[in-house]
Amino acid sequence: MMEYFVSALTQVVQPLNLAVILLGTIVGILAGAMPGLSSIMALTIVTPFTFSLGGNSGILMLLGVFCGAIYGGSITAILINTPGTANSAATCLDGYPMSRHSPGRALAISTMASTSAACSVRSHCSLQRRCWRKWR
Repeated sequence: MMEYFVSALTQVVQPLNLAVILLGTIVGILAGAMPGLSSIMALTIVTPFTFSLGGNSGILMLLGVFCGAIYGGSITAILINTPGTANSAATCLDGYPMSRHSPGRALAISTMASTSAACSVRSHCSLQRRCWRKWR
């Protein structure tokens, strides 16, 4: 089990793959922050560019675009009360009133919530996989 984790980690931390993840995340944030562009549209726009990359690099770029677009949708939901993506429609209800008092604090809370949610989902999935193997 641990050898798979180490193998995947060595693939991700290669300089090309880190650059591809960063580029995908930036593109995703920009696409998510534009009202009317959803995360699926951003994936559709970026998919042709991933054909020139290797398999792992292409998937990592698409993951970066998707995660960035989901986060980017909260930026416009907080600042101008218009959700950038459908996933951030509920953010308008709390984020916009909070941003009228302190926009920086509202965006920081959104960033921390997005980061902690991603980390908790990743840890939950790895624990669930271990429990599933023991149960079978």
